[in-house]
Amino acid sequence: MEVEGGEIVKFLQDTLDALFNIMMETSEKDTYDTLVFDALVFIITLIGDIKFQHFNPVLETYISKHFSATLAYMKLTKVLNYYVGHAEEPTLSERLYAALKALKYLFRFIVQSRVLSFRFPGNSEDPDTFFNSIRILFLSFNTLMDRPLDEGVKIKGAILKYLPSIINDIQTVFDPVELSVLLAKFIESIPDLQFVRQKLGCMCKIVESDLFTQPDCRDVLLPLVNDQLSGQLDDHSSKPDYEACIQLLTTVLDTLDRKDVGPTRVHIQLIMERLLRRVNRTVISMDRSSPLIGHYLACMTAILKQMDDMHYTHYISTFKTRQDIIDFLMETFIMFKDLMGNVFPADWMVMNLVQMQVFLRAINQYSNVLNKLFLDQAHFELQLWNNYFHLTVAFLTHKTLQLESFSQEKRNKILNKYGDMRKTMGFRIRDMWYNIGPHKMKFIPSMVGPILEVTLVPEPELRKDTIPIFFDMMQCEHNFSAARTFEMFENELITKLDQEVEGGRGDEQYKVLLEKILLEHCRRHRYLSQSGEELALLLSSLLENLLAYRTITLDESPEHRMSCTVNVL
Repeated sequence: MEVEGGEIVKFLQDTLDALFNIMMETSEKDTYDTLVFDALVFIITLIGDIKFQHFNPVLETYISKHFSATLAYMKLTKVLNYYVGHAEEPTLSERLYAALKALKYLFRFIVQSRVLSFRFPGNSEDPDTFFNSIRILFLSFNTLMDRPLDEGVKIKGAILKYLPSIINDIQTVFDPVELSVLLAKFIESIPDLQFVRQKLGCMCKIVESDLFTQPDCRDVLLPLVNDQLSGQLDDHSSKPDYEACIQLLTTVLDTLDRKDVGPTRVHIQLIMERLLRRVNRTVISMDRSSPLIGHYLACMTAILKQMDDMHYTHYISTFKTRQDIIDFLMETFIMFKDLMGNVFPADWMVMNLVQMQVFLRAINQYSNVLNKLFLDQAHFELQLWNNYFHLTVAFLTHKTLQLESFSQEKRNKILNKYGDMRKTMGFRIRDMWYNIGPHKMKFIPSMVGPILEVTLVPEPELRKDTIPIFFDMMQCEHNFSAARTFEMFENELITKLDQEVEGGRGDEQYKVLLEKILLEHCRRHRYLSQSGEELALLLSSLLENLLAYRTITLDESPEHRMSCTVNVL
């Protein structure tokens, strides 16, 4: 082109009108079609240049308001198909590359021309001709992508980069479901291990398009996405592109979380079945310092958040053996405990609270699995239950949920939006403890310390509901021990209480409540009324002295400190 770019854009409408007039005046022949096509590509490329970008709205307006060539789509698709079908010819390779870079606006012209032809149905063209030309174009793309890697690398990269830009326009004149099928076949035509990042990037753009908001199209596209991501995140994958994978998965989950995309239940189930475990294992194996771990944790949280009760039930049913379920639950409990509040910065309050809320619901769902499958004598799994109890205690005592550490305003906001998750979890711990019945002795004295941590959380309702677990432990050891005592429980509780109060936990209200509840329960018991009451009073006295000692350590008077030390001893 010998005319300066500035001159062309200055008279953009006139130039384009002249080009399409040439094309339409020779509609029966293809004499000038290639020349007009190349000139159009040149103009689109010119406006894409940073120097002339401000003419973009002029081009958009021309296409929507002034463009009138009703049969241009036939000629433009014909030339484009020819270029793609003969990509190996050196003379056409550069022209095709330029056309691919201009593909978005080329298809704007093609689609607008097709729309105009509907309004003026006088032309004699068979409607299937256009549809076939699109199908042939995709077939040509597929053939090109399947060639050996060293052939046309630049062209293949350009196709992957620019093809998604035509989706939203073309689906207005082409069946969206069939278009989804064509796109799926296109992605499948790319050999494994070739253009991995570009392929995942292309799929990300496809998911961002209007196609993926339509349930019928998702039915076609989502299995393809799952296949690609599960292949990348598989345990045996040699070099997974974690960054490209997480961008694609994030885009999918963001779309499914929208309210305007129709039914998503089946699609969430597909992701859950194929990707949840792989995402979990990716998080487990990833270095905690990796900049991507937060993204993977956010995706795992998003999958769990979008799962309903039936999803959880179905997911457990997909495991073939009881051992598979044990492995999954063990893996999950350890992972949850490790990740809670340890990935996102502490001041990301909303993100941390959402994560805790989702984990709470998942833990409740998995609690039901424990009750259903691992409670009876034949199938009780001590290590699994042990991990479960330690996870729930770590959850309840996590710093993110300790409302007392926040201002009253912030506390009220959290309570209004999330409730006090400690209470929900505390009640669940209480119920699960009573559920294990004859197995309780296996957790004494190991669970005394963790339960003590729970009861020390300064929430009155929680304390009232969990302190009775101590009496249950006393009763349990008394019933199972040959000497009819609760010596193991007593020694462990005294030791742990000393450590906890020294660490700054416990208060006067706790002392009063612990004594009151233990005395009430013990006095009603036939065999524990005396020994139980003695322990309750001993604990109350010990707590009083420990609290006094903790306070007096700040006192400068050595006499006071010595007096308290003697009392504690």
